Amino acid sequence: YPQAPLVINPEGGSNVPVQVPQTELFSWQLPEGQPAGAIMQYDFELVLWPEGIDAVAALESSIDPVYSATVTVPTLFYTQAMPPLILGQRYAWRVRASENALCAVQIDEAPYRINEF
Repeated sequence: YPQAPLVINPEGGSNVPVQVPQTELFSWQLPEGQPAGAIMQYDFELVLWPEGIDAVAALESSIDPVYSATVTVPTLFYTQAMPPLILGQRYAWRVRASENALCAVQIDEAPYRINEF
């Protein structure tokens, strides 16, 4: 399975401004680029990050993510069509790469890359 993607945006620990209309670009890349001939998919998950726990614990314990999606490009454009981001709230997000479902990759074994803002 592919290595965990490198997170590009938003940077860890950054303060993401709440914009009207809501727009935020999440982006990442594979450390060694996309394998030749591979058709990749990326699992994205965004959760609230409560005080008193770390970002990993927030992601692992969340049963109701703010937003999750599977995309085929290494970006996710978060818009007003998605749940609103709340000013002053902390969020953690993760993404993992895998080859598409037609391949024999076990998605549960693919590593995540975690980030927060």
